[in-house]
Amino acid sequence: MNFAIAVSLMLLMLALCAGLYRIAKERQAIERFLAIQLMGTVAVAIVVLVSLVQSDTAAGFDVHKASAIIDVALIFALLAVITVATYVQRAWRQEKSTEDGGS
Repeated sequence: MNFAIAVSLMLLMLALCAGLYRIAKERQAIERFLAIQLMGTVAVAIVVLVSLVQSDTAAGFDVHKASAIIDVALIFALLAVITVATYVQRAWRQEKSTEDGGS
């Protein structure tokens, strides 16, 4: 199981690097935003995998330690949803104001 988690963490780190590359390369704001969302999702997955590693003790699986760390991952996911909603609302307002100002 530790090998599978290590491989998963490496693949997630590769996705994180791909997101950083997309942020540096793209010129459009929406493409950069999607890369940032990818990085947020990867961060949640990494936190969950780290909680699995830390809660796997010699005596067995410690549910309380894992649940506390998974709560942090859920907060990251909620922040990602709030970020998407805020960005869409601002983009929609900006698009609406340019349509009103052009006529």
